[in-house]
Amino acid sequence: MSALKLYTDTRFLPEGVRPAEILFPFLGLFREPLEWADQNRFASYMTAAASFFERVEDIAAADVAVLPSDWKRYARAGNEAQARAFVESVKRVR
Repeated sequence: MSALKLYTDTRFLPEGVRPAEILFPFLGLFREPLEWADQNRFASYMTAAASFFERVEDIAAADVAVLPSDWKRYARAGNEAQARAFVESVKRVR
């Protein structure tokens, strides 16, 4: 089984906004507050992700394009336009 090729562009990730969880193996873990009970909930995923996903820099080589963060995080930060810009950049290539 070959890995699913993911494309993203971190230029569309607003500063201080947590990246999408699917991208943690490539962008790093989000620092969680110590009081969160499930501190290590992504540990297994971080280990297994390389078997399932590969990040590619060329969108033409990708199977899917991944918005760098969750839509609700763009909305909370007032950056919906930045998310739409990512979508438009992907549409131009595809």
